[in-house]
Amino acid sequence: MTTLMGGRTRIFCPRNSMEVNLTNQVFEYRGYQGSIEFSLPDGVLNGRVLHIDDLVTYEGTTLEELKREFCASVDGYLEFCEAEGVEPNRPYSGAIKVRVHPEIHRELALTAARSGVTLDAALERIIKDFLQSHPRG
Repeated sequence: MTTLMGGRTRIFCPRNSMEVNLTNQVFEYRGYQGSIEFSLPDGVLNGRVLHIDDLVTYEGTTLEELKREFCASVDGYLEFCEAEGVEPNRPYSGAIKVRVHPEIHRELALTAARSGVTLDAALERIIKDFLQSHPRG
């Protein structure tokens, strides 16, 4: 069972493009990530598509069924948005709004300019350094 925005429920069973990566208890498919959760009272696995504003959920009784339903939910969500003529939410646009103290902003902008890079390029380098020093695991 797949629940899409607007309360619409559909059942899908995609036959192709079933490559799903399961890393750190998160499904990945077509640029979307989905949670893997368990409902003890109901005795079912369930999840939701992460990092989007719309609510897209799925459930199954086995991990394999949950994977299929996750893929079907993402496909169904994209089909629903296309049919309704609305832009689907996309996780992570690449734009981050950052608030810092004005003096830090000034120093960063001046240092970036002296280094011959844009403020965005300087921030990206800082973020990459941070991520490399804090590996996922």
